[in-house]
Amino acid sequence: MSEPNDAIGETNTQFAAVLDVETTGLQPAVDEIIEIGAILFAFDPTSGEIVRRVECYSGLREPTVGIHPAAQEIHGLSLAMLKNCRLDEERLRSLFSRASFFIAHNASFDRGFLTRLFPEMGDKPWLCSMRGIDWLTAGCPGRSLEILSSHFGLEDRECHRAASDAATTLSLLSQRGCAGRPFLGYLLARLPEKIAEMVQRREQPPSTRSPRVAHRYRPRWAEAFTQTIVAGPIEITFATTTLRRREPSPVVRELLELLSSIVADGVIDTEEFRVLDEWLMQNNDLSREYPFNILVTHLSKILECGCVEVEELERLRETVLQILHPESLGRIDLSTVNGTPLTQPPPRISFAGRVFVFTGNFVFGEKSECERATKDKGGICKQNVTRATDYVVVGRNGSPEWAYGNYGTKVEKTVDNIRHGSTTAILSETHWVAALGTTLPSVTSSSLYATERPR
Repeated sequence: MSEPNDAIGETNTQFAAVLDVETTGLQPAVDEIIEIGAILFAFDPTSGEIVRRVECYSGLREPTVGIHPAAQEIHGLSLAMLKNCRLDEERLRSLFSRASFFIAHNASFDRGFLTRLFPEMGDKPWLCSMRGIDWLTAGCPGRSLEILSSHFGLEDRECHRAASDAATTLSLLSQRGCAGRPFLGYLLARLPEKIAEMVQRREQPPSTRSPRVAHRYRPRWAEAFTQTIVAGPIEITFATTTLRRREPSPVVRELLELLSSIVADGVIDTEEFRVLDEWLMQNNDLSREYPFNILVTHLSKILECGCVEVEELERLRETVLQILHPESLGRIDLSTVNGTPLTQPPPRISFAGRVFVFTGNFVFGEKSECERATKDKGGICKQNVTRATDYVVVGRNGSPEWAYGNYGTKVEKTVDNIRHGSTTAILSETHWVAALGTTLPSVTSSSLYATERPR
């Protein structure tokens, strides 16, 4: 197998970092990093040869939230194993500062988590080794790390652990394609395009800039009953009677036109799938924004399987139709939820160090009692909503005017913040009480949310 070539001179070398994370779950807005693997390496930008590994880092982190059982089944890390573990953030920042750009396998996932801990990482280009290299044309049976490592004989690895996966990614980049060129060289060909896109976005005036965070636009095609906002993986669905429509940006219009043409004949074939995948790869810097994030996640899951099945294409068609026609999701029954916009699906709530704001009338008791119960769990309570607010809890009794779309200043402020990139979650009182470990009379968190989510 090919490995970093120490014989190459370093007069023209540059530095980049390969990264991988393990997490408590799939949602950057509510889940957390529990392990980071990072390798700073030197490479020849002309040939794409990897010269040497400069520095390697592997560290564990104790989270403030629980680990989702499905995630723990994958990486095998438990809260007991992570007790009192801390990342060496100073060393990590030093490593990141020396890298010209970052590489990760399915970069949109790792970037979503890492930029929450290290916001400065969003100021450098990210390249995706899964989507940025045409592994299938190179004769590989799939794009997942497991399939690729097996194909190239890199099977002596600890699957789904950050340091091992980062090392495997670097080894894959040192393998050679059909023309004898290292795969890193193919990935580097995308770097000028990524840099140009970042420069262009920074130079554009705010009024014409494509959205850097989700939902600075309201699609003109969302005419009727509901609007869905996606901040990271969180969806907020609410009545649109008090909101003004916003025109989609040019890049969103381009995507919508592409999606319309793909489903025009009622089916999506493999060639149309390839065209969509290529378009998303070319616009990978938008992969955390709606509707890009929905499509990227969907296509990534399909590609990891190594083949595209008819059933998967049909599910993709249904996803595309929901993006093009969100009114098909159904009408909100305002009588069951008092018109209150709530985060869907309801996130797991962590209390320690998180900022809560309470609004409305509560069955649990006076607002001061709700705040006291939250502080007892380690939470922080504030009176006003800011972009740093983690949770806004809405009293089960709501407020009469909410049934008519007048949500009150705190909820309206939260919705506006979410449209501009905030990850604040809006919770029902029932869901908050369930997280406390108790219940409210005659209703459960699951049954309340079951009636709140539009069908």
